[in-house]
Amino acid sequence: MPLLTDGNDTTDWITPDSTDDLNFTLRWKQPQTFTLVQLKEDIRYGQHIRWVRVEAFTDNGWQLLARVSGIGANRIIELKTPITAQALRLHVRTRAGCALSELGVYDFPHPGAH
Repeated sequence: MPLLTDGNDTTDWITPDSTDDLNFTLRWKQPQTFTLVQLKEDIRYGQHIRWVRVEAFTDNGWQLLARVSGIGANRIIELKTPITAQALRLHVRTRAGCALSELGVYDFPHPGAH
């Protein structure tokens, strides 16, 4: 997991080709508030991710934030409202493994927000 959150999109977390379904959880020491989730797939190895389901662990337990088809080189998932979470969980369905290069969460105000 450290390769996904090291701030360097030239490092990759590569799964075996036999992997078609993977799950991982990122936990923080302190709750994080965010409005964007960014995922990057290293497409030098091809585009293998079919879909990703993103969930956050909040005071109300696990909540579905988004389900997206593919991520390509860079996928930004904008949330409708800010969320504060203690953990982020991803369920990834692939075609013969994948190479993820970055995972990030960011707190950017929505346009027009005061």
